Amino acid sequence: MRGAFARAKAFRPRPTRFGRQRILQTTAELLRDRKETFARLITAESGLCWKDSLYVANRAYDVWSFAARLDIKDDGEICSCASVRTARCAKSTRRARRTAVKRIRVVDRVANRFADKVPPRAAALKCGDPMDPATDVGTVINQRSARLFEARVTDTLAHGAERIYGGERRGALSPPPAVVDRVPFERELARARRRSGW
Repeated sequence: MRGAFARAKAFRPRPTRFGRQRILQTTAELLRDRKETFARLITAESGLCWKDSLYVANRAYDVWSFAARLDIKDDGEICSCASVRTARCAKSTRRARRTAVKRIRVVDRVANRFADKVPPRAAALKCGDPMDPATDVGTVINQRSARLFEARVTDTLAHGAERIYGGERRGALSPPPAVVDRVPFERELARARRRSGW
């Protein structure tokens, strides 16, 4: 048994260009064929809504199959480079889908017209169970994060900002997105660098 483990540890595969392409393409096909399973795991782990999790799973297929096509083109650095880039792209794609619009700064001359247009768009977003395919905004990662976001909004309102839509928290469930106007720049909501879920 120890000998088998030692041989396995010492083994250094040297696949051909076609072999590498098949590994990447097979990975892509497994992701495609099991995309709903992966989407369920992403939603369960992160609270990301089903639509976004399904997008991430589909995007992973695109990235891995693209890497497979690149690998066939050149036997040089592309295989190792494509694998690393694929992993990075899958992570950044997921991160991009999870990142909410945190703040929008609008010049004064159009601020009132802009503020009138945002609440109806926010109201159109369905918030709730992230496993529901109709949900646009799922949960934040935990109640502690939800309390942090709520505290930022509450603090901002106490210092002169105006809530023009949403933002009432229910546990870790994402509330309707908070639309807050006239936020003083020195408040944490306007300055915080951490991503927020609403």
